[in-house]
Amino acid sequence: MRSTSDQLNHPWGDWVRRIIIVVPRFATDEGEVLPGGRERHTLEVARLAAKRLGASVEVVQRGRKAGLGRTSCGIVVRTVPLPAAWWADSVLAFTARRLGAVGTAVIYEGGEDAYPFFVGGSKAVQHGVWWDGPRPIGARMAARVRCYAMLRSCRSVLTVDTNFLNWLRASSRSGYSLAAGVVYVPNCSFGDGDAKGMSVVRRDGQPLRVLFVRRWEYKRGGELLLHALQQLASEGVRFTATLAAGGGAAEAQAAIGACGLQDRVAAVNVPLDQVYGLYREHDVAVVPSLWSEGTSFALAEAIRAGLPVIATAVGGLPNLVIDGFNGRVVQPTAPALAAALRELACDGNWLKYHAGALQLGDAIGRERWESAVLDWLMA
Repeated sequence: MRSTSDQLNHPWGDWVRRIIIVVPRFATDEGEVLPGGRERHTLEVARLAAKRLGASVEVVQRGRKAGLGRTSCGIVVRTVPLPAAWWADSVLAFTARRLGAVGTAVIYEGGEDAYPFFVGGSKAVQHGVWWDGPRPIGARMAARVRCYAMLRSCRSVLTVDTNFLNWLRASSRSGYSLAAGVVYVPNCSFGDGDAKGMSVVRRDGQPLRVLFVRRWEYKRGGELLLHALQQLASEGVRFTATLAAGGGAAEAQAAIGACGLQDRVAAVNVPLDQVYGLYREHDVAVVPSLWSEGTSFALAEAIRAGLPVIATAVGGLPNLVIDGFNGRVVQPTAPALAAALRELACDGNWLKYHAGALQLGDAIGRERWESAVLDWLMA
């Protein structure tokens, strides 16, 4: 095998035999992969690296106690006992450095979290501009320092949206230069077995069936959607809605009750491998994020299934939704969401956006994503 210094000058496909993926959280103590975009991305990258590179793959995460085990889908997971504190991710990266050896490569899922303990020649994934929310100036400056260090230290960085690239180019001259080395691969739909060819049919004259598939967090816009649905209810628009709240069904149900929508809206906890069946039962998906958004997996899966999508003009969401073609891109306000839902309640508009979603389906399927990510892994 080549020495570590020699490895830096050769493509990964030539020498990598083992890959360590460092991510703040990935799986539970029981071996179940947690809900969330970064977790799903980690899972699919691990599977792809094992299958196509022939490498052994180990995910390193923080948790309550030290352990080494496997997920229910066969991924080896090493847990480092660390709290959910702001400094813990850096300590995790420092700890992961000791696991390397000749033939071992490192991928950081959420690359800037590893600052300042990057392994030379490593690769990183940037999941979106998470600091665009109501954060103090100091936090924004720290994010910039960490991201610049990631780009200068890592062999290659993959970003899931163009918003990060635009932020880099606008932030400084050096950021503009660093953006040239970033690879853009948007998230895709991994549910092809259930979603591809799915028969999604709008029932003429029936209430609009609305679907929200997100974790129940304020920044994901669930409460914003409820306020929009309140407005529709006050106008007499007929609809039903399902909030697949990623384990937060109890909190979502309480919010539904507070809005007086319990007769029209239901909250459910649906396992990840069963979520695709929800698309058959709904007419439109809503992704109403307020901040911290890349290219949402829920968005890609809805499009792949042929559902028109209403998304907010936040992060990387407009990378996948072409306003007026496969859905609507609106400002993150309740009136704007309500107006878009009202538009989709018209069968003619629904059919137009449904046709657009079907045309985009193959472009955001698993096959295209795997090809692009494999190229990135091999280089």
